[in-house]
Amino acid sequence: MSNSIGLWEKEPKSNLNQNIFDDFLMWCFKVGASDIFVSSDECLAVMYHDEVVNVGKRPIRTHEIENVLKDIDIQASFSLIQGGKPRDFQYVVQQELNPDSAARFRVSATGEKSGVEIVLRAIPSVPPTCSDLNVENEIVDGSKSEYGLVLITGPTGSGKSTLNAALLGDIAINFSKHIITYESPIEFDLKAIKNKKSRISQTSVPDHVEDYPSAISNALRRKPQVILIGEARDKNTIEGCITASQTGHLVYSTVHTNSVGMTIPRMVDVFPPGERKAITIKLVDAMRLIINQRLVKRKGGGLCAIKSFLVFTKNIRQFLLTKVSNNEGADVGRLITALVSKYGQPLLDDVELKYDAELIDDATYNALIAELGSGEDLIELDLGE
Repeated sequence: MSNSIGLWEKEPKSNLNQNIFDDFLMWCFKVGASDIFVSSDECLAVMYHDEVVNVGKRPIRTHEIENVLKDIDIQASFSLIQGGKPRDFQYVVQQELNPDSAARFRVSATGEKSGVEIVLRAIPSVPPTCSDLNVENEIVDGSKSEYGLVLITGPTGSGKSTLNAALLGDIAINFSKHIITYESPIEFDLKAIKNKKSRISQTSVPDHVEDYPSAISNALRRKPQVILIGEARDKNTIEGCITASQTGHLVYSTVHTNSVGMTIPRMVDVFPPGERKAITIKLVDAMRLIINQRLVKRKGGGLCAIKSFLVFTKNIRQFLLTKVSNNEGADVGRLITALVSKYGQPLLDDVELKYDAELIDDATYNALIAELGSGEDLIELDLGE
């Protein structure tokens, strides 16, 4: 692929500093780069239309990255990062002559063999709306329960945070709620949403609270109605999400799984074997919606989201609870996969919809069809409806 965005013409021959780095970030933001890579002994590069493109002319030296890190985040200790403690934070670049031109970035600094790498993702100040993202009505409606658990799943870089922000924004605009988020780092500025009715507070982990289990304990003392926990991946956080959802709160979180069906089994796996049946019952009882999303190449450039989802209605929860309680739900993932096929939206169905709408090209469509196939043989379901 040719470098369709060109080189960054203002790159210095040496001594990258904060002012020059800010100029580089603003250039990346304006040309539409989704991610920015700054690595020891490598040229500056960006992710552009899902491909990595070099935009610098010379390798960046480790001491230059160290100096930039010290300037853009006082807590980003270079020695700690190199010693195995990655640092995630948010960085905002604002031009003095044009305050409205501020650009926001999610930053991850990680040690590597040759020194350190910084990866930055450009994020809009205000989240997109559900309409902007063409979110299905079933998802929008299913995410507005009075209490319970809403999970957005998918691999890293699949747009989970963006979808979460859009759904929370929809609540903020249409309802008078107290919404508290715990994020690592904070990405979108939910307070910047126009015409919102809700009160919103955004808390950074670990800058404002130590970790996600501590965040949940903190949230329950702040009288929220809606809580966002950035990621539910360990035993204490999952237990906290369940407790919060069962005490009258609507809890949003994310999980790194590749399908709706495998989400609850993956969460249960972090518990000791003797606790797994009980935690499965609690998760099923709390669940209101699971969405699985991934991003694929859009026809003509850019990325397109494909989604699978299941709204956990009262009948669906009762069906699963009965199966698990009677020891008939050992393979609860397969049961949920069957429920997605009958009562939700399988990923393959959305692939077909996106292809018919000419949002994905033949090559992407054929690759997805080959990967997803026709699905496994599904069991018969009877919810007594």
